[in-house]
Amino acid sequence: MGWNQGYTELEAAVITAYDTGILTPKILNKIVEPYKGTDCDYGGSQSLKTKDGLSLEHVICKVLYPKEFNEILEEFKDTDEDDFHEYMYANDKAYALYYKVWHKDWGMW
Repeated sequence: MGWNQGYTELEAAVITAYDTGILTPKILNKIVEPYKGTDCDYGGSQSLKTKDGLSLEHVICKVLYPKEFNEILEEFKDTDEDDFHEYMYANDKAYALYYKVWHKDWGMW
């Protein structure tokens, strides 16, 4: 089992920063800095959503890779999926973008 508490803290910090309108790629990377290289684990998710309904995974992708994220959103509009969180993990392109950030860029597993 991974570091659930770390994910809980990270999720709250990122969602709060996004909702206040201050989240930029630079700020996001500063928030994530203490968690890089850890086993920060989704098991600690509190299923927090932004005011516009995004989860942590979506915020990360939207802030760091807005063009790619918007392309994924366009594809999502053409699906029957109700839950974008499930779509994020079921869609290869969406998951690859998230995986790139979480695992490759930040070294979290």
